[in-house]
Amino acid sequence: MRARVNHPLVFPEPSATISSMSTPRRAFLLALAIALVVVVFSMGTSFTFSAESPERARGSAVFWLLPAVAFASPLWIPAVLPARWRRASVAVQWLSAAALLVPLRYAGAVTFHQFQLYPLPLFSITIFGVAAMLGAGCIAAIAVLLLPSFHRVVGKAT
Repeated sequence: MRARVNHPLVFPEPSATISSMSTPRRAFLLALAIALVVVVFSMGTSFTFSAESPERARGSAVFWLLPAVAFASPLWIPAVLPARWRRASVAVQWLSAAALLVPLRYAGAVTFHQFQLYPLPLFSITIFGVAAMLGAGCIAAIAVLLLPSFHRVVGKAT
């Protein structure tokens, strides 16, 4: 048998307990990120076009795209992180799950507010539905991001 040489340029094997994110998990997170970008972008541009004159609202599409992409970053960053960065991937997944509490809070607030308006004519089934779906998507994304970590912790404890 050959002895393994401990050379500074030879990287150790990654731990078997840290797994990379599967393709379906990545696809789900990217699809949800695209949906969140579309919702934030359309809500922002529709607000700008309703509050401003058409001449002043021309550049709003580019403006609202940047905050929309930033707002969805807890979803797309873990999905595009390379599989070879396993330890960084676990930290990014935990930080992204914590950051997803921000859009979840806003989606929950809009859903709850629309629920309170139900018998009144100000209730909008479209706003209620979109907010409820985004809230459910954020909860599902948090589960997708954190469940593998919980399985590793339970596996180590047994």
